[in-house]
Amino acid sequence: MSKAMLANKEVMNLILTSIIGKHAKGQYMPRTCEWIDGKRADMIYGPMTPPSNLLPPVIVEVQNVVDELYMHRLQKYCNHIYETFDNIKPVALTICVKSIRWAQKMLRFIVNLNIFFFFFILTYFFFLS
Repeated sequence: MSKAMLANKEVMNLILTSIIGKHAKGQYMPRTCEWIDGKRADMIYGPMTPPSNLLPPVIVEVQNVVDELYMHRLQKYCNHIYETFDNIKPVALTICVKSIRWAQKMLRFIVNLNIFFFFFILTYFFFLS
């Protein structure tokens, strides 16, 4: 999947209605993905109206390998989004293309971290096998 496809309106609406709900269709637009510290996300969908819990900002990342380093980076992205969008908790979607490295250490990271956003991890392995 090309990251450029994430800006396509049909793809965006498919992702948003699947994650947020049918009320999200046509309510979002792609937003700037780069912050002052040089961090850059693949795609951020921001609501056209002021963000709320019903229409939270959504970050979409396409990742070859999901591991502990990636999870820390995603947490930083979500912190940036939280601050940018009036302290509204973002939703994170990770599309994992290759593999997930679920080491014991990573499981502890997910369980112990006070995460204020959701992780949706999709992997093609479930669909292709």
